[in-house]
Amino acid sequence: MTELMPKVDGKPMTVGPYDAMGADVPSVRSLGFRARRPALVPIIHAKMALLGHFWWHDEGPIGNVEDVLGFTAKRLWVSSANFTRGSRRSLEFGYWTEDPALVEGAQRFLLRLIAASEAIDAAPEHLDPELVRVEYDDEAMADALAEDGGSRRRGG
Repeated sequence: MTELMPKVDGKPMTVGPYDAMGADVPSVRSLGFRARRPALVPIIHAKMALLGHFWWHDEGPIGNVEDVLGFTAKRLWVSSANFTRGSRRSLEFGYWTEDPALVEGAQRFLLRLIAASEAIDAAPEHLDPELVRVEYDDEAMADALAEDGGSRRRGG
């Protein structure tokens, strides 16, 4: 999700060489349409939790000093339980796994869901995710690199 940011005036954010990136995404999101009478329409109904650890270090991708945050997924919880009053009358199941392929696949799946999701109070009439892939200001990036003369890559 490092290249996803909220829209600016309804359009993707343009990122230059000195712009900070990173968006706070609330834990509870929605994807799909809500109940409409007389019928219910489909929405995403995944009950999963991905656990792992967040990490930090102070070296960027090209060796410059910056705050770098990451997440390493370790364990996946998959369940049929939706933890509602009605679910108490049903047979529910759940399991933990540390299988690397399942954990990695679930992480990709969940990141795509988060990227396409909306705030929980979004209008039910249409899907309009607020997180979109940023656009890069290539000209400003090239100018900054030329001004810097590559000194950051050489450690100076």
